[in-house]
Amino acid sequence: MDIYEIRRLNLIHLIRKKSGGNAASFSTSIGKDPSYVRRCTYENGRAGKKKIGDEILQAIYARYKDLPPGWMDVPQWDKTLNAGNTEPGPSISGDSPLISFIQAGAFCETIDLFNPGDAEEWIPRPKKSGPNTYCLRVKGNSMTSSIPGAKTYPEGTIIFVDPSVAPHSGCRVIAKIPNCEEATFKEYHVVDGKHWLVPINAMFDKIEMTDEMRICGVIIGKWEGE
Repeated sequence: MDIYEIRRLNLIHLIRKKSGGNAASFSTSIGKDPSYVRRCTYENGRAGKKKIGDEILQAIYARYKDLPPGWMDVPQWDKTLNAGNTEPGPSISGDSPLISFIQAGAFCETIDLFNPGDAEEWIPRPKKSGPNTYCLRVKGNSMTSSIPGAKTYPEGTIIFVDPSVAPHSGCRVIAKIPNCEEATFKEYHVVDGKHWLVPINAMFDKIEMTDEMRICGVIIGKWEGE
């Protein structure tokens, strides 16, 4: 596989990750005509193909500053795909879906219930994370700390959640509360045999866990990209 084929497959992967597969939207974001981008992905057929050269690379790197130099020249898609005749979708082995707290609640009940097409975005996940790791965008300020230097998760922060990590007292978790459509983000504490979901912000009440509540995953980091 030559460098231009690697770039072509990476471009398809990037369009799916950044624009949900919408090539026209992606084209607008980098200031290129949609027909030009379609030629680069061979969407117009191989007869109208266009090699991805420095011009479009510069536009991509200028728009998506989270991509390191040389990103387009190294295979980024799921390596198990047949690159010869299959367009790569979002790589669950290398990226995590950004989903809603409602989807997280459903995901907690049945991991296979999540449909990758429902993801808002695909974000490169940390190393040493499980294959079912997903992302959530923090809502509200119950996990915001006013203490300088303390762990804090202001509204809008994107967090990585790994369902395969076993929770321990003091870690931060996503939990499912019965009769509540959304999952909740809290610290998990065990005190005198009782299990609690505790907000970082002291203005909010802690919740004593019952047998019906479930921990859906442990927070393993924040997204520090753009």
